[in-house]
Amino acid sequence: LPLDVQPSFIPMVLERGIHVLSEKPIAPTVQIGKQLLQHYQSILNTQNKPKHVVWSVAENYRYEPALTRASKSILVDDDIGTPFLFRLYVGSPFTPDNKYLNTQWRKESSWGDGGLFVDAFVHASALLRLILPISSSSTTARISAITSSHAKHIPGVDTMITNVIYDPIQLSGS
Repeated sequence: LPLDVQPSFIPMVLERGIHVLSEKPIAPTVQIGKQLLQHYQSILNTQNKPKHVVWSVAENYRYEPALTRASKSILVDDDIGTPFLFRLYVGSPFTPDNKYLNTQWRKESSWGDGGLFVDAFVHASALLRLILPISSSSTTARISAITSSHAKHIPGVDTMITNVIYDPIQLSGS
């Protein structure tokens, strides 16, 4: 579905007991995203549902062979011990002719500043959750960021330096 209509369809499909695979980002704003997640949680908490309805968000890094090997090495084989600190550098130059940059929703202000940037950062977050001991019960305890905009052809933010601490494992990094 086009990203601008996706948020209205997700709840309707889930309420019918049908599994959903949606695109990212799930919503144009954090507020709408939180509303969708709360609605999904309320569906899961309903006692009279005959089956567990799954809502998954499409993200491809968790299927990259090199990353799944790294995850196994770190989390299953314990090759490096328990990580307590990480550093991730992601460089993704988006030139004016980049096909991903030139999709309409990434340029529209209704999707907030930095549509492309937010979309691309989802992959970095998924990578961290794949290769580090960050479970679904882990929460982001603290996050701080410095952002800036340098590329004239990219709307909104295009550069970010972030520090994150996950609880309860006290894993931190930038």
